[in-house]
Amino acid sequence: MPLIQSGMPLYPELLNSPTAWKTLDTARASTTTLAADPDLALPVIAGAVYVLSAYVAHTYDAACDFKFSWSGPSGATMTNWTADWRTTDGNEISGAFASLGSVVPITSGSGTLSQPLWAHGLLIIGGTAGTLALTWAQNTSSVNPATVRAGSTLRLERVA
Repeated sequence: MPLIQSGMPLYPELLNSPTAWKTLDTARASTTTLAADPDLALPVIAGAVYVLSAYVAHTYDAACDFKFSWSGPSGATMTNWTADWRTTDGNEISGAFASLGSVVPITSGSGTLSQPLWAHGLLIIGGTAGTLALTWAQNTSSVNPATVRAGSTLRLERVA
């Protein structure tokens, strides 16, 4: 662990557990194209290994549903990561996903509610530093927005 002294700039490479905290809602309507969330993104270091933990509060309705994934720098991997969520129908679902870019569709038959989503995984960064970001969109294009809510968090704990 590096020694951080008073007055030193806190570069991401000095921090063991960078965390992103979403302070404002972000809504997206009429789009199924995954895009990085403006707040749930963190810098990552080449050659580092992180444990990823995310809590994503989101709202959607049955007209648009919701989908998400992760984007990272070239060469980054996250195999067998997991996610748990609840649909607007009240069903609790979990799954394991094969790669960093696996897209997870969350669909419901009815209703509009603010729902929780938790994701966990081991993120391995290759030889290129960059940014890890939650990417998300509507699963079906609709004028009714899908929204990632304030209070959502993304945390990386550097373990190597």
